[in-house]
Amino acid sequence: SLTRDRIKTQTPATQSTDKQSTDNQATDIVIWPEAAMPFLALRAPNVITRIAEMLPDNAYLITGLIRAEQAGAQPPERLKVFNSAVVFDTDGRPIYIYDKHHLVPFGEYLPFQDSLEAIGLEQLTRQRGGFSTGPAGGRRTILPGLGRTLFMICYEVIFPEYGSSQRVRPQLLINLTNDAWFGLSSGPYQHFHQSRVRAVEQGIPLLRAANNGVSGIVDARGRIRESAGINEVDVVMGSLPRPITPTIYSKFGDFFALLIFVMLVSALSIISCKFKTLTD
Repeated sequence: SLTRDRIKTQTPATQSTDKQSTDNQATDIVIWPEAAMPFLALRAPNVITRIAEMLPDNAYLITGLIRAEQAGAQPPERLKVFNSAVVFDTDGRPIYIYDKHHLVPFGEYLPFQDSLEAIGLEQLTRQRGGFSTGPAGGRRTILPGLGRTLFMICYEVIFPEYGSSQRVRPQLLINLTNDAWFGLSSGPYQHFHQSRVRAVEQGIPLLRAANNGVSGIVDARGRIRESAGINEVDVVMGSLPRPITPTIYSKFGDFFALLIFVMLVSALSIISCKFKTLTD
């Protein structure tokens, strides 16, 4: 089953430099999860037509899908396959593609892929040849109605550095994920909690669409505005929360925590030395 989020966001005229909408007309953003189209949708013209028929005016679809392209000088049948997030405009045209950069080892690829496949091993996705890695800098873009947006697919959201390493601060985090691997366990809840932590660290709202996981709208303080639980076929609707003032972590990343740790160790060392002096 697919959990789908429909986010209706207002586009203030004062923010028109960051957003491609030119008036106060609401923009509908429909978000589907990772691998919501588990086939080569971009190579199927009928899919593009159906998306255009489905979307109303001034609406966009953000979805996870499987994408393929020719692998350089390799034979025509040898394709590079990507786990991607794609944004479709109201005419069904893909206007932005992010190919997942941080792949799951043994889930989306095998170390020494060709050698291990030769002896009969395969990764969990059973994609022959494994998924290909997308460029590291491709996860950030400016989207109509959303502004500066940072994409994270699946477990990329558990890595804090992806949010804090951006030179220009994003206004929104989007996480598309497939949590079906976890089954009925604590895994989907832990994964959702980790995505909320990213919102708190950066002071930026998060939109999350999950297959068999927790989907929801999370504000910049980590509060859940709307959500749908695991294994629910549901539609989550709501307005887009605003970012807050940049947090200390968003400015300094792990440097601030490292500085506090060094200061604490230094203080304990000084106290220990003084205590030894007094007891001698």
